[in-house]
Amino acid sequence: MDTHLTLRSAITVRFVTSIVAYFWLSVNAFFLQPILSGLPMERQFAFLIFWMLELGSECSPCGLALESMVGLMTIRFIPFFLLLWIMVNVSVCFFPIEVLPTGTRTIIFGTYNRLGLNFGVLIVWTIISCITLPLFQLIARKRAIRSSASAEKQGGKG
Repeated sequence: MDTHLTLRSAITVRFVTSIVAYFWLSVNAFFLQPILSGLPMERQFAFLIFWMLELGSECSPCGLALESMVGLMTIRFIPFFLLLWIMVNVSVCFFPIEVLPTGTRTIIFGTYNRLGLNFGVLIVWTIISCITLPLFQLIARKRAIRSSASAEKQGGKG
Protein backbone atom coordinates (compact mmCIF):
# COMPACT_ATOMS: atom_id res chain seq x y z
CA MET A 1 0.00 0.00 0.00
CA ASP A 2 2.85 2.38 0.77
CA THR A 3 4.24 2.26 -2.74
CA HIS A 4 0.94 2.78 -4.56
CA LEU A 5 -0.63 5.59 -2.52
CA THR A 6 0.50 9.06 -1.65
CA LEU A 7 1.06 9.80 2.03
CA ARG A 8 -2.16 11.79 2.28
CA SER A 9 -4.28 9.11 0.61
CA ALA A 10 -2.69 6.35 2.74
CA ILE A 11 -3.56 8.25 5.93
CA THR A 12 -7.08 8.90 4.66
CA VAL A 13 -7.60 5.23 3.82
CA ARG A 14 -6.40 4.16 7.25
CA PHE A 15 -8.70 6.64 9.03
CA VAL A 16 -11.80 6.02 6.94
CA THR A 17 -11.63 2.23 6.90
CA SER A 18 -10.97 2.09 10.63
CA ILE A 19 -13.78 4.45 11.61
CA VAL A 20 -16.30 2.73 9.32
CA ALA A 21 -15.33 -0.70 10.64
CA TYR A 22 -15.57 0.43 14.28
CA PHE A 23 -18.92 2.09 13.65
CA TRP A 24 -20.50 -1.04 12.20
CA LEU A 25 -18.91 -3.26 14.81
CA SER A 26 -20.29 -1.10 17.59
CA VAL A 27 -23.75 -0.95 16.01
CA ASN A 28 -23.98 -4.69 15.34
CA ALA A 29 -22.20 -6.17 18.33
CA PHE A 30 -22.23 -3.74 21.22
CA PHE A 31 -25.64 -2.25 20.61
CA LEU A 32 -27.16 -5.71 20.91
CA GLN A 33 -24.98 -6.71 23.86
CA PRO A 34 -27.26 -5.21 26.54
CA ILE A 35 -30.30 -6.87 24.98
CA LEU A 36 -28.70 -10.30 24.73
CA SER A 37 -27.09 -10.21 28.17
CA GLY A 38 -30.17 -8.84 29.92
CA LEU A 39 -28.61 -5.65 31.24
CA PRO A 40 -31.25 -3.33 32.69
CA MET A 41 -31.55 -0.35 30.33
CA GLU A 42 -34.69 1.35 31.64
CA ARG A 43 -33.01 4.71 32.13
CA GLN A 44 -33.61 7.42 29.54
CA PHE A 45 -31.22 7.21 26.56
CA ALA A 46 -29.28 4.35 28.20
CA PHE A 47 -28.88 2.46 24.91
CA LEU A 48 -27.60 5.54 23.10
CA ILE A 49 -25.15 6.40 25.87
CA PHE A 50 -23.95 2.80 26.08
CA TRP A 51 -23.45 2.66 22.30
CA MET A 52 -21.58 5.99 22.23
CA LEU A 53 -19.34 4.83 25.07
CA GLU A 54 -18.58 1.58 23.25
CA LEU A 55 -17.92 3.36 19.94
CA GLY A 56 -15.61 5.79 21.70
CA SER A 57 -13.84 2.90 23.39
CA GLU A 58 -13.31 1.15 20.08
CA CYS A 59 -12.17 4.21 18.18
CA SER A 60 -9.81 5.74 20.66
CA PRO A 61 -7.83 3.62 23.07
CA CYS A 62 -8.21 0.32 21.29
CA GLY A 63 -8.64 0.69 17.57
CA LEU A 64 -6.89 3.83 16.46
CA ALA A 65 -3.99 3.26 18.85
CA LEU A 66 -3.44 -0.17 17.30
CA GLU A 67 -3.83 1.30 13.81
CA SER A 68 -1.17 3.88 14.66
CA MET A 69 1.21 1.26 15.96
CA VAL A 70 0.89 -0.83 12.79
CA GLY A 71 2.61 1.96 10.91
CA LEU A 72 5.35 2.35 13.48
CA MET A 73 6.10 -1.23 14.49
CA THR A 74 5.27 -2.98 11.19
CA ILE A 75 3.12 -6.05 11.02
CA ARG A 76 5.83 -8.32 12.46
CA PHE A 77 5.78 -6.79 15.93
CA ILE A 78 2.05 -6.05 16.24
CA PRO A 79 1.25 -9.36 18.01
CA PHE A 80 3.52 -8.37 20.90
CA PHE A 81 1.98 -4.92 21.18
CA LEU A 82 -1.54 -6.33 20.77
CA LEU A 83 -1.03 -8.85 23.54
CA LEU A 84 0.17 -6.16 25.93
CA TRP A 85 -2.59 -3.74 24.85
CA ILE A 86 -5.35 -6.33 25.29
CA MET A 87 -4.10 -7.31 28.74
CA VAL A 88 -4.07 -3.68 29.85
CA ASN A 89 -7.50 -2.84 28.41
CA VAL A 90 -9.35 -6.05 29.28
CA SER A 91 -8.04 -6.39 32.81
CA VAL A 92 -10.83 -4.14 34.11
CA CYS A 93 -13.45 -6.64 32.91
CA PHE A 94 -12.42 -9.14 35.55
CA PHE A 95 -13.13 -6.79 38.42
CA PRO A 96 -16.11 -7.38 40.68
CA ILE A 97 -19.12 -5.12 40.06
CA GLU A 98 -18.18 -2.93 43.03
CA VAL A 99 -14.96 -1.82 41.36
CA LEU A 100 -16.09 -1.72 37.71
CA PRO A 101 -15.27 1.44 35.77
CA THR A 102 -17.68 4.21 36.68
CA GLY A 103 -19.05 4.53 33.14
CA THR A 104 -20.40 1.01 33.16
CA ARG A 105 -21.83 1.34 36.67
CA THR A 106 -23.44 4.67 35.84
CA ILE A 107 -25.26 3.31 32.80
CA ILE A 108 -26.36 0.00 34.33
CA PHE A 109 -27.07 0.90 37.93
CA GLY A 110 -27.63 4.66 37.82
CA THR A 111 -24.88 5.42 40.34
CA TYR A 112 -22.80 8.58 40.63
CA ASN A 113 -22.67 10.18 37.20
CA ARG A 114 -19.16 10.74 35.83
CA LEU A 115 -19.97 10.09 32.18
CA GLY A 116 -18.78 13.54 31.16
CA LEU A 117 -15.33 12.72 32.52
CA ASN A 118 -15.38 9.31 30.83
CA PHE A 119 -16.35 10.77 27.46
CA GLY A 120 -13.74 13.49 27.90
CA VAL A 121 -11.02 10.87 28.42
CA LEU A 122 -12.19 9.00 25.30
CA ILE A 123 -12.18 12.20 23.26
CA VAL A 124 -8.62 13.00 24.40
CA TRP A 125 -7.53 9.46 23.50
CA THR A 126 -9.12 9.88 20.07
CA ILE A 127 -7.32 13.19 19.52
CA ILE A 128 -4.00 11.64 20.55
CA SER A 129 -4.60 8.71 18.20
CA CYS A 130 -5.59 11.05 15.36
CA ILE A 131 -2.32 12.95 15.85
CA THR A 132 -0.09 9.89 16.17
CA LEU A 133 -1.51 7.96 13.20
CA PRO A 134 -0.32 10.45 10.54
CA LEU A 135 2.92 11.00 12.44
CA PHE A 136 3.70 7.28 12.61
CA GLN A 137 2.63 6.84 8.98
CA LEU A 138 5.08 9.59 8.00
CA ILE A 139 7.87 7.90 9.97
CA ALA A 140 7.09 4.55 8.30
CA ARG A 141 7.04 6.18 4.86
CA LYS A 142 10.43 7.83 5.43
CA ARG A 143 11.83 4.52 6.68
CA ALA A 144 10.54 2.71 3.57
CA ILE A 145 11.98 5.36 1.25
CA ARG A 146 15.32 5.21 3.04
CA SER A 147 15.48 1.40 2.85
CA SER A 148 14.51 1.34 -0.83
CA ALA A 149 17.15 3.98 -1.62
CA SER A 150 19.82 1.99 0.21
CA ALA A 151 18.73 -1.20 -1.58
CA GLU A 152 19.05 0.57 -4.93
CA LYS A 153 22.54 1.81 -3.99
CA GLN A 154 23.64 -1.68 -2.99
CA GLY A 155 22.06 -3.14 -6.13
CA GLY A 156 23.90 -0.65 -8.30
CA LYS A 157 27.31 -1.37 -6.68
CA GLY A 158 27.07 -5.16 -7.05
